[in-house]
Amino acid sequence: MRLVLTATGGDTWLTVRARTAQGKSLYFGILPQGQSITLAGRVWARFGGASDLAARLNGKPLELPAGTYNALITADGLRKLAE
Repeated sequence: MRLVLTATGGDTWLTVRARTAQGKSLYFGILPQGQSITLAGRVWARFGGASDLAARLNGKPLELPAGTYNALITADGLRKLAE
């Protein structure tokens, strides 16, 4: 699985971990507008402003619901998680 997150609507805060909320930290901080990160494998993410991000999962657009939330992203797509 390959996930690319790009800040398109401004700088945006996010944290990404491998597999679960307790997994290895893959990214933490502000993703500047125009910058992208590429991730492989199942990830847990906390989005601070998902509407400012564009996402591609395995080369196809992935819709990110607006708002601040936790999500699990797998090859099957995105699943919002309870906080």
